[in-house]
Amino acid sequence: MPFASFFRFIRPRYLFAACALILAFGLWAELSPSRITLAQEEMQAKLIKEFSPDPRYPQEARDKNIQGIVKLSVLVAKDGSVKKLSVISGDPLLAKSSEDTVRHWKYAPTLSKGKPVEVESIVEISFKLYP
Repeated sequence: MPFASFFRFIRPRYLFAACALILAFGLWAELSPSRITLAQEEMQAKLIKEFSPDPRYPQEARDKNIQGIVKLSVLVAKDGSVKKLSVISGDPLLAKSSEDTVRHWKYAPTLSKGKPVEVESIVEISFKLYP
């Protein structure tokens, strides 16, 4: 039997203990999330205003009287910086300005069970022209 020589050097109880440890670490990693989803209002509260400028209204959109809401999907890294950004809806002229601005925003890090995690959320930016 090929396994007989293996078990002569490695005791089955040590093998069992090693498997149990690997399983425990795997379950522990599953239980502590590395990414969570937060509502827009919660993300707005975490926004650090000093490092997060307001988007500029594009002059071309202003000239064409384009207004509306741009919806962005944002992934915030563990350190609070914007890691990934994509447009969900909105006028392309307004969306470009929104993306350029939100990409530089900074959020307070989010903790889950005392550890920093990535956060997925939606950001809505409203563009409105006033007479």
